[in-house]
Amino acid sequence: MVDFERRNVLRGGRAHEGPDVTWHGELTVLDGDKFAARLAAGVGRHSAYGYGMLLLRPAR
Repeated sequence: MVDFERRNVLRGGRAHEGPDVTWHGELTVLDGDKFAARLAAGVGRHSAYGYGMLLLRPAR
């Protein structure tokens, strides 16, 4: 974990506080189909909305 902070955001005219976390590392995917299914289902507390707050990019 390289960064963690609590942030306030406005949603529906109301202020909500939540975490903003940044992790750096490398991930090796062994089963591409299962990984794609997990991403499609969502990650973390946002999965109920069909998405996760996750940013991935290819390794350099």
